[in-house]
Amino acid sequence: MKRLIKLILNVFPRTLLQRAAGWAVPLLGIFYLGRGRECPLCGARRRRFLPYGYVTPREDALCPRCLSLERHRLLWLWLVRETRLLDDCPRLLHIAPEVCLMRHLDRLYAQHPERYVTADLESPLAKLH
Repeated sequence: MKRLIKLILNVFPRTLLQRAAGWAVPLLGIFYLGRGRECPLCGARRRRFLPYGYVTPREDALCPRCLSLERHRLLWLWLVRETRLLDDCPRLLHIAPEVCLMRHLDRLYAQHPERYVTADLESPLAKLH
């Protein structure tokens, strides 16, 4: 599985991978059903996460449900536990938006969509380019 993921990441363009990941990765996640890990972003329980990495694939890196990596899960836990960002809804510019975080922040800012703006040079997910 690690070799297959490494091959896919290195062969296909990043924009294509971003578009296909939303349906392809959850399909792979079926093979990982279980209770060993829980994602703090989406609450998914899997026996382990998918491997991920361009050069050297890391074990237990990618949540197959919400596509979060280790850094995204850690950032979300910090935002929830240590900041008031999620309570106050201040103006927020999200550069290079990650799908997993963007979904939560979009819902959080649903009452004030003008306060949450995503921006990226190439990502098809961003509002501003």
